Amino acid sequence: MNTFSKHSFRGVVPKLCLIVILAIISSPVAVRAQSDDEPVEIELLPRDFEIELARSAAPEHLRENISIHVLTETGYEQVSSGSNALNCFVSRAGVMQGRYVTGIAPICFDEEGSRTLWPAEVDQARMLSEGWSLNRVYEVMKQRFADGTYETPNGGIVYMMSAANMIPVLGSRPYARPYVPHLMFLSPYATPEHIGQPARFNPLEGMPFIPVPGEPWTSIVVPLESTMRDRIMQSQSDLRERAKNYVLLQDTQESPTRAEKEAVYAFFEDMVGGQWEINAAWADGTPFRQRQEFTSGPGKAFFLVHTTTPDENGEWITHSEGVRGWATEENRGRFWEFTRHGDVTSGSIHMAGDDLIYEYEYPMGDQVMVLTEMLSPQSPNRMQYKVGTWEAGKWTSLFLDAEITRK
Repeated sequence: MNTFSKHSFRGVVPKLCLIVILAIISSPVAVRAQSDDEPVEIELLPRDFEIELARSAAPEHLRENISIHVLTETGYEQVSSGSNALNCFVSRAGVMQGRYVTGIAPICFDEEGSRTLWPAEVDQARMLSEGWSLNRVYEVMKQRFADGTYETPNGGIVYMMSAANMIPVLGSRPYARPYVPHLMFLSPYATPEHIGQPARFNPLEGMPFIPVPGEPWTSIVVPLESTMRDRIMQSQSDLRERAKNYVLLQDTQESPTRAEKEAVYAFFEDMVGGQWEINAAWADGTPFRQRQEFTSGPGKAFFLVHTTTPDENGEWITHSEGVRGWATEENRGRFWEFTRHGDVTSGSIHMAGDDLIYEYEYPMGDQVMVLTEMLSPQSPNRMQYKVGTWEAGKWTSLFLDAEITRK
């Protein structure tokens, strides 16, 4: 666990949610941001901004001669016709880059991708504009590739060389995860096993990975090498910031990011002083006891958390040391937890009303699941604490539901 004892949690998950683990594994690049059975609502980008984003996906030497398409209320509309084979657009929702909505994914198909995948992208956008759910779109797309309506690519490159890739991340409140400029090599039906992809890895480290395996549209993602990546990130920094703000801010005039940062810090400031204790049991009956002390870091720029648990003799000993703060580059709250066992857990922090939410990846054998912890204030010295899996605004599994109190 991150905020509470990670090792107390081991052994509980297999008994409670083995049958749902595969349904809640999070792709490292693109994941769902709402129920896949609901109609998808997409707020259109300003037209000139969308054209700028689409152009940013292409290699610099090809940008002046690409064909560009923008999203309208009824699907994609071509706004320029180029002399090379590239068709460029901004994907906002769909199933071919991973099931997601309200993202910003500037994409350029090469000649092979334009011939095979672009017709599917056009139809996908039209279906979503007509109120289709992601599940319905997925079934139709699979069927059309199977019956030959769409051709399966025979290799090819998808250019996503923009610094403005903003991919939504699943959670109780969707937020954008910026991703680096990269290439996608079309590799139909490939799986992580084909390329030796480990179960847990950092997609920013430069190793290739497969975000959507086993499909006709499967591709292998390869981040650009650092020199080119850094040059693009610097030259497109303004575009990146505008994309980030649009996804996070929507139509509001005041940045909720700043307000959320202040709310997160205020929440932890209220936890400073005294000792927070929990004496409860996991859903399978396993006892769970833990104490935490919060202190402010220098200048109140972050918060430190000292966690203790009882040993086999009942003596309270250090379990972990943690940090809570705000990651400016990512524009979101973050935490890190370092245990005496040598484990390190990190993840995101955000607010949902008065509740504070932790979200992080948790290893389960050769798979990884996304866990959510929620702290709900009941009084200045008492909080409700829940641990489980959260999707589309509700708990899909609940492993702990208890109180923590300040002593």
